[in-house]
Amino acid sequence: ASAERTYTMSQKELDQITVIKQLSEKQIKHNTATAKLGISVRQVRRLKSRYKKDREHGLISSRKGKPNNNRLKLETLKARIQRLV
Repeated sequence: ASAERTYTMSQKELDQITVIKQLSEKQIKHNTATAKLGISVRQVRRLKSRYKKDREHGLISSRKGKPNNNRLKLETLKARIQRLV
């Protein structure tokens, strides 16, 4: 039995899929894709290669559900507050 996974996508990711899909199907050119997405040609090429490799799943952020790298641990935050008081 294979387990199905559910993915939540942001509007930005949905827009990227639409544009990159059009690019892959040669309906639009790289310059048009960069203008629509507001990113560089290099980034469009990177997204296109991820789309070719993993389809829609390749464009979903791999950081979803993970804490921010700059997030402070609760103990660290409490220690800083104690020093201020």
